[in-house]
Amino acid sequence: MWTFLLDAFAILLAFTYGLMQLRWWATWQAIEPPTPTELADLLATRVLPRSQAFTVLIPARNEAANISACLHRVQQAAQNSEVLVVDDHSTDATPVLARTAGASVSVLPKGEQGKKAALNHGIAQATTPWIATLDADVAVGARWLDAINAHTYPERVAVAGPVMLEHDNSWWQRWQALDFCGMMAITAASLEHGHFAMGNGANLAFDKSAFAEVDGYELPESQQSASGDDMVLLGKLIRRFPGRVAFAKTRDAVVTTRAQATVHDFVQQRLRWAAKTGLNHQASLTVVLGVVWVFHLGLLLGPLLAAVNAISWVTLGLCWLVKLIVDFVLLRSATRFFGRAKLLDLSYPLGSLVHTFYVAGVGTLALLPVDFTWKGRRLRH
Repeated sequence: MWTFLLDAFAILLAFTYGLMQLRWWATWQAIEPPTPTELADLLATRVLPRSQAFTVLIPARNEAANISACLHRVQQAAQNSEVLVVDDHSTDATPVLARTAGASVSVLPKGEQGKKAALNHGIAQATTPWIATLDADVAVGARWLDAINAHTYPERVAVAGPVMLEHDNSWWQRWQALDFCGMMAITAASLEHGHFAMGNGANLAFDKSAFAEVDGYELPESQQSASGDDMVLLGKLIRRFPGRVAFAKTRDAVVTTRAQATVHDFVQQRLRWAAKTGLNHQASLTVVLGVVWVFHLGLLLGPLLAAVNAISWVTLGLCWLVKLIVDFVLLRSATRFFGRAKLLDLSYPLGSLVHTFYVAGVGTLALLPVDFTWKGRRLRH
């Protein structure tokens, strides 16, 4: 009897996960990237010229190794726009290098620290209607701001841009880049549906007046976190302005950043990201993440359960087959869009197993009061 019930639950869970993935895939497929001509036409409709529309805001801490290259590319993509670096008490030459690269630099006042504080500080100083946020270690293309700019119409209040991982030839970094392609497709689909908001502060633009109307990144004192500024803001905007938050599905809007070099660094980064999920007050997002976590945890526990006849091996095999198929469908579409189709190679089954350990493991750690490190600071999840 128990075996039958667990088999039925496992199949229902796999069916639910499969439907979610296929729905995200279908929505991602339905978003038509604008052609270069369409982008030019969209830009021509702007009421404000670009130079008056955006402040490019870059919070930075100990980014001396990256800030010069980042700003060189930004200056090319955002000519005549305001570029502001807010230094979060760096202990290296970050502010000096930023000034040398031609950016305006503001240092956080004593007693304030963290990315959210840096963003708020910069937004308060911005003199333009729109803010575009970047991380200090990203690279942008020559038409990045044009592409973001084009997607601000009609009547958008925020635009989430795609982020892609640069990688070396190691399998580990290639796997991260593949996983990120899928995350971007789900991000785009979630915003298109409007049921819940996902995004990445490494490539995000928003209307400053809309930011003020929803009280920015602010949350109740009991829910303060070291991370989550991007998703907190997007969640508030999508509720206040339904249908007016867009994803810029165009290669021109892509920014790139490097994959994590070690498993430790990867886990620390993902734990920081996981801290965002409890801050959004988006019931649908909580349900989706819960289904995904339970499904992957079940896949890992499946062999043990099958060994004691709690579920059948056939059911376990069917669940794995569902994951392999629906994930492949989504990843194939996403990697083709990003020009990374070669990431989906014969090692995909191994990558799927690693992905299962990642989702189940980090999802479990995210429920615990564990510490993580970020920018040389030790923080509590």
